[in-house]
Amino acid sequence: MLQMAEGIPDTISFAFGELDFDIPEHIKEAEIKSTRDGFTKYTSNYGILELRQIARMKVNSRREETTR
Repeated sequence: MLQMAEGIPDTISFAFGELDFDIPEHIKEAEIKSTRDGFTKYTSNYGILELRQIARMKVNSRREETTR
């Protein structure tokens, strides 16, 4: 799947990778809070519903902009 997605323009990969920058402090704090709140398991293969909905809205918004 990763190799297939690499050829698609504007595709964002959520595959494993190594950051080439330091993680901003507010994200580090959010990670700590998430761990303390018990969010320590993998999501389903479908991902987190709220993030999927946000991604769909973003894609639909871009499509609307390009069709105007």
